[in-house]
Amino acid sequence: MTYAYIEERSAWLSSEFGEKMARHYFGDQAVDELPRYVRGKRKGQIKGKLCWLKVERGGWVHGFHSPVFGHVEGKYVERRKGSVIAARLIMPVWGGHDELLHTWEKSKPNQDEQSQLARDIAYSKKWADIYDQDKQDLY
Repeated sequence: MTYAYIEERSAWLSSEFGEKMARHYFGDQAVDELPRYVRGKRKGQIKGKLCWLKVERGGWVHGFHSPVFGHVEGKYVERRKGSVIAARLIMPVWGGHDELLHTWEKSKPNQDEQSQLARDIAYSKKWADIYDQDKQDLY
């Protein structure tokens, strides 16, 4: 059995990469509302940190714990290799718990496929029952 490898990554919003990625997932308005540094070498740059979960290798997912994302439920097959599946904007607090500002999660396609399959099965059973009823009425 192959197990999925999901990695937690992060970037500071004061970097060009971190700001660009935050704008991609949370939009310009959410990023523009964040506080900025007023002194030092990062003066005028955005404060905060972006953390995300990225699927490095697909496979069976165990539940796992992350300092930023908490307990992540498992027991499903992950097929979104190379995709970012969750992101959070946080404001680190010196000597305390980080403040969560925004959250983004990609929906699991497995759940959508399973619900579609359940609907198809229910629809098939409905028509099978109608067919059986018609068959009994004839005999």
